[in-house]
Amino acid sequence: MVIRRMCMLGLMMTVLQGAYAQNAAPLTFEVATIRDTDPSSPIPPSIRDLGNRLLVRNMTLQEIISIAYDLNFASEQQVIGGPSWMSTERFDVTAKEDEGVAKHIQDLPAEKQGDANRALMQSLLAERFGLKVHQEQRTLTTYTLEIAKGGPKLSHGVLDAHLPSDIPQNRVNVRGVGWLEAHNTDMTLFAKTLSSQAELTGRMVMDRTGLKGRYNFTLRWTPATLTGDEDADASPSLLSALQEQLGLKLTTRKNPVNVLLVDSVERPSAN
Repeated sequence: MVIRRMCMLGLMMTVLQGAYAQNAAPLTFEVATIRDTDPSSPIPPSIRDLGNRLLVRNMTLQEIISIAYDLNFASEQQVIGGPSWMSTERFDVTAKEDEGVAKHIQDLPAEKQGDANRALMQSLLAERFGLKVHQEQRTLTTYTLEIAKGGPKLSHGVLDAHLPSDIPQNRVNVRGVGWLEAHNTDMTLFAKTLSSQAELTGRMVMDRTGLKGRYNFTLRWTPATLTGDEDADASPSLLSALQEQLGLKLTTRKNPVNVLLVDSVERPSAN
């Protein structure tokens, strides 16, 4: 089954977090519906920006916060505090912008549209989940994505002229456990995607490759612990696959990291 979450997140991860315009009123959705995900009909986690609508399916509040504040995918290191249900209970969200807000965002330069989309999400979290947060910088043990000995083994990305407009060119498809497909992907997005892999136990990955281009590649491995206890006849571990297939490696280092501390939050208000 194709898990859609990573390929859809690229629309909202293109620029640094910030205000979309000086002295502008906060952006808000016109209407929003929030429901608990139906456990009897599980679907892959996903988030899609459809121009004037936001669709979230089967995602935890912690994951939604990570996207709204431009943090690493599924990185427990960067969202600190709050009740345990933030990382266990899953929600479906459908939110719609009014015509004026939608047109305003569409008229913004492309590099500002990501900021505006995140501003909308942050307003929704504040209004419906009562979310209050503040940011700090802490020194954390992370993984850094670096070039391995022998250099990178990457093919340059190619734009797909036939791709539907709601699917970003810069994306990583999670095709299954131990299987990633990158399409016209930069190393920043790839590092964020690696952060969500179970082998890395929630520790974030930071791009230190120095590679500025975009690339197409496939990465396949046998899920295993970082101790290397995989079957010798099976596919390589994640660490081995990175080096053998892509010419990249992960190194443990301490780095200054922006983290988000949850001051208060509550289950969503009624629709």
